[in-house]
Amino acid sequence: MIGRLKFEIDPLVNQMLDQLPEDVIVNGIILDPAIGGGQFVREVERRKRAAGKTDAEIADTVVGFEENVLRKNYAVNKHKLVGNYRVANFLEKDFKNMK
Repeated sequence: MIGRLKFEIDPLVNQMLDQLPEDVIVNGIILDPAIGGGQFVREVERRKRAAGKTDAEIADTVVGFEENVLRKNYAVNKHKLVGNYRVANFLEKDFKNMK
């Protein structure tokens, strides 16, 4: 399409995640402050699942924010995401009482 930049994001997502120790991805809590199309959290969930994590464990350890409810719902439904995804502006959240 003329005037639109099109690129494949999956290789970039994998390059970023490959920079982290596997233990951090599999056993850590992962936060995506703006899930957009969901490619980043999709790959995080895939890696956790491949390491034997259940959907409940993934829901407890993958958190994402997206201001636009339609984008959030699109990403969750398209990729069948099970993490904890919220419609909110990450920069406006108060995390003082968060676990």
